Amino acid sequence: MQSSELRQQYSKALQAARAFKLELREGDVIVYSRGAEPPAQIAYIAALHAGMSVYLASTAEASLHMLPYAERPRAVVFSASPKDNRAVSAAITASLLCSEALLVAPPQPPALEERLEARGVGRLKLPHEAPLMTSSALALLSAPKLMGLREGRVRGEIEALESAYEWALGLLQGLRRRSYDLIAYSPSTKSGAYYYSHALSGPEPVPIEALPSLKEGASALALYASAEEWEYREVMLSPRRAEAEFLAINSDPVTASFYSVLLASLLAGKLI
Repeated sequence: MQSSELRQQYSKALQAARAFKLELREGDVIVYSRGAEPPAQIAYIAALHAGMSVYLASTAEASLHMLPYAERPRAVVFSASPKDNRAVSAAITASLLCSEALLVAPPQPPALEERLEARGVGRLKLPHEAPLMTSSALALLSAPKLMGLREGRVRGEIEALESAYEWALGLLQGLRRRSYDLIAYSPSTKSGAYYYSHALSGPEPVPIEALPSLKEGASALALYASAEEWEYREVMLSPRRAEAEFLAINSDPVTASFYSVLLASLLAGKLI
């Protein structure tokens, strides 16, 4: 896809995300179905850095192992699929076991939407075009207020997401390659690693500390927030069979979580 077309799609995704309102709350269970890990991870990191007690779970974990055994105030379920029975079932389960349930997903088939409405599940209907980028942006826009000086700095970055596209392009200029077998992740960049994997239907991403165990000949880009660098110094200096490049995102971990998605979309050459 041409860069100009990607740029237009990115602007449309931001515009669509800003049309929604999602407020993360204390005690939220943030649930994701397969393919929707990026927005769930962004929301989770943002809430943790705001000092909130929240939970992150897949649809199966939430439905079978979490929601039935403790009272939860709300479950927010993310999906990027136009037909996602798992996400719908998880949202309905949450509506029965929580005080409130919300499904953030593209429009579902009429029969599934009727089931959701009958069970009182709240809905944020993502656009069919680039739902994963839209929901990822929405997750960042929903970041709770941070303590201290970080709040003003992070809020300024969030308000300037439109210009982040050019910044991300510049950040990629120093890379030796333009494509990788996979992206390795830190906690802040797990969202981008999964976006890249889904965009290219590639292998499952791995945490940065797993790089030494990758097979010979594999190529990986390791993304991390600059605040996380010391955690991975040993991995950076250790011998590896795989070819790995390391790229620091010099921003707050909260915004780095979304920037990793933007970088992944540019590397993949598509918005999904």
